Amino acid sequence: MSRIQIILLLLILVAFCGCRKKRTEETRSFYMGVTPWPADFTQQEVDNAYSFINSSCDLVSHHFDEGIPYEEAYNNSNWPTGLITDIQTRKSKTAAGKKILLSSSALTLSRQQKADYSQYSTSISAAVKNQWAQLPINDPKVITAYSNFVIYLINELKPTFVNYAVESNVDTWSNADFLLYKDFISKVFTQLKAAYPSLPIMVSLMVNEAPASLNYASQLMPYTDYIALSAYPYTHVSSSANGNTNPALFPASYFTNFLN
Repeated sequence: MSRIQIILLLLILVAFCGCRKKRTEETRSFYMGVTPWPADFTQQEVDNAYSFINSSCDLVSHHFDEGIPYEEAYNNSNWPTGLITDIQTRKSKTAAGKKILLSSSALTLSRQQKADYSQYSTSISAAVKNQWAQLPINDPKVITAYSNFVIYLINELKPTFVNYAVESNVDTWSNADFLLYKDFISKVFTQLKAAYPSLPIMVSLMVNEAPASLNYASQLMPYTDYIALSAYPYTHVSSSANGNTNPALFPASYFTNFLN
């Protein structure tokens, strides 16, 4: 084969690969995306994260897990400057046309206690924060504050999907505390659907093997439009004991338990 023939063949292969990629992107029937969580806490890595999202993803997952500005949200005013800056950064760095999954957690990272006061609320007194800390999660003031907070985020980010209750079914809930949380969920869901009847509003469920987790998940089904699963399959699974990550030991029913 001559040099010219080789060059022509390479050009044909490059064009063919480009066409295949374009067809795949055009015909994909689902969205793929990530959060803008950076690889390092530098501006360059933040920019790199958004560059990847804007060039390679259909969807960006904007996840808020830094606590709730209860007093500000309850009054629907004087939103924390840090929160406003965070939202504006997300908006300015997300390319136009990207689908947005908005996720907000009403719980701490333990996923079994009411979320702490927002880390952005630096001007709120300790006394006010303590008053909010004493309220049960299903207190009417907490329900109003959290609903207002999610509505504020929706109005700012214009999401395609909303996860208003991240990882709501951990098996470590006590039955009594879960009932309070379920009451909270039911009332927040009602308020959000009244404000946005056509917007998909959902809870997300932690996938694990505990019967209690499946039981709690089933109790939340009236308060979600979609089924969203959050999984950590090589840390939160029986086969990962002692650091084992052998796929052959992975329980076959890990995801299928949630089909029903």
